[in-house]
Amino acid sequence: MSSSLYSGISGLNAMQTQLDVIGNNIANANTVGYKSSRILFSDILSQSLTGGGGGTMQVGRGVSVGGVDTLFSAGSFETTSNATDLSIDGEGFFMVRDAEGGIYYTRAGAFSVDNEGYLVDVNNHKVQGCNLMAADSDAVTDISLKDVQSAPKATTETSIGANLDASTPPGDVFTVAQEVYDTLGTSHTLRLEFEKQAAAGGWSARAVLVAAGAGETDIVHNALDPADYETAYVADGEAYAEDDLLVHEGVVYRCTSAYTSATGDDCEPEGSASNWEVSDYRLDEDGVVYMPMSFEFAADGSLTSPSTDPTLSFAGLANGAEDIDVNWKLTGSGVEPLTGYASTSVVKSLIQDGYSSGELRSISVTEDGIITGFFTNGQTTSIGEVMLATFSNPLGLQRMGANLFGETLMSGVAIQNSPGTGGMGTIISNSLELSNADIAQEFINMITAQRAYQASAKVVSTTDQMMSELMNVKR
Repeated sequence: MSSSLYSGISGLNAMQTQLDVIGNNIANANTVGYKSSRILFSDILSQSLTGGGGGTMQVGRGVSVGGVDTLFSAGSFETTSNATDLSIDGEGFFMVRDAEGGIYYTRAGAFSVDNEGYLVDVNNHKVQGCNLMAADSDAVTDISLKDVQSAPKATTETSIGANLDASTPPGDVFTVAQEVYDTLGTSHTLRLEFEKQAAAGGWSARAVLVAAGAGETDIVHNALDPADYETAYVADGEAYAEDDLLVHEGVVYRCTSAYTSATGDDCEPEGSASNWEVSDYRLDEDGVVYMPMSFEFAADGSLTSPSTDPTLSFAGLANGAEDIDVNWKLTGSGVEPLTGYASTSVVKSLIQDGYSSGELRSISVTEDGIITGFFTNGQTTSIGEVMLATFSNPLGLQRMGANLFGETLMSGVAIQNSPGTGGMGTIISNSLELSNADIAQEFINMITAQRAYQASAKVVSTTDQMMSELMNVKR
C-alpha cells in the first residue's frame, strides 16, 4: 500500500517540475531568440511479484523526470529598422565572446556597435567574424568597425560629353571644368580651355590643373621646362641649332636651320633674313610655354582628330602626391561624345573614376553574412563577415542564461562556417528571431499537468484513507 503513496508523491513532484518548465516557456514568450523547453518523463523501476503460475508480475513505483530538452525549431521573424538586427534562416548560432575570452552561442541577433566600434550583443559580448579590411582577413575574431575608412583613388580616366559650337568666331574660348583626385585623395580642378581656330572644324585646347591653395601654381599639360627654350635673342656669336625654341615678344619661334648669329645679319625672328618661324607652341598668361592639343571635327560634327585617347599629365603637385596621369576617353563604345555641331557650346556630362577618402556612414549585412560599409565618398566596400557555428548534437548544449548556450562534451566541438555554406542558414538583416514558445500549446500542457497533479494528489489521499481504515481494524 505504501508503494501507491510514493507513486502519487512522485507524480506530484514530476507535475510540479513540468509546471516549472511551462511557466518558464510562457515567461519567455517575448524573449528574442529564446528556445523553449519540453519535459520528458520516465517510469521508475518496477517491483516484481512472482505469480502462482511461475510468471512474473510487475508493479510500477511511480514517475521520474527523464530529461528537459531544448527545442531548436525556428521562431517567427520580426522586421526592424536596425541594420545590425540579424536573424538566422536555417541552422546555426551566432558566436559571441565575453570579456574573459569565453565563447558562447546564441540565436538572439539584437546587435549594436559600442563606443569602441565593436559589434556587440545586449550583454556587451563581442560578435565573432572576420574583419575583411584587416591584414589577416580570414581570422575569426571580434568584428570591429573602428577606424574603418575608404581609401582614396586617383583619377585615371575621364570622359567629357560636350558640344563645341562650330559657328564660334576664331579666337573665342569655351572652358570646361572637371574635378579630379590625386593619390592622397585631394580634389583638384582640371580646366580645359577650347579655343576656336580659323580652319573649319578646328579647335585647340589647353589643359590646366588649377592651383588648389595659396602658394601653389597652375600645372599645364604638355608644358616645357624653361631650360628647353630661350627667352632672349642674342644677335652676336650665339650658336642656334635647328628646332631650337625662342620666346620673342609673346610668340614662340622655332629655328628652321642651324646658324651662328652675327651683328647685322638680320637673322632674328623679325629680320629680313630670319632663320625662325612661328612654332606650334603657345605662351600662356603666366609665361608657361606649352603644346596645345588639336581637335578636328568633320562636316557632320563628329570628332575626327585625335583618333586615339590622349593622356593628360600633371607633375610636381605641391602636396607631395604622385603625378596625375588621366586618360581622356574620346574613342570607343560607351564614351561620352565630343561633338562640333553649329549649336551652343554646352557641357552635357562629366565622368571621372577618382574619389577622396571616406568615413563610414552606414552598414548593411547580406544573406551570406558580409557586412558592407557605405562611406561618405559614395563608395561601398565589404568590411566584415559574420560567422556562424553549428554542432553535431545541439541538444547537448548547456543553457548559460541571457539567451546564451555553452559548448559541452555532449554537444561536440563547434563547427564554424560562413552563412549559406556547410549546412549553415543564411542571414536576414533588419530582422530578429522571436521566441519559439507556443502559448496555445503551453496552455494545453498546463491543463494536462494540472489534471495529472490533481490525480496524483487523489492517489495520495485515497491511500491515506485506506491506511486509516487499516489502522481502525484493531478497534
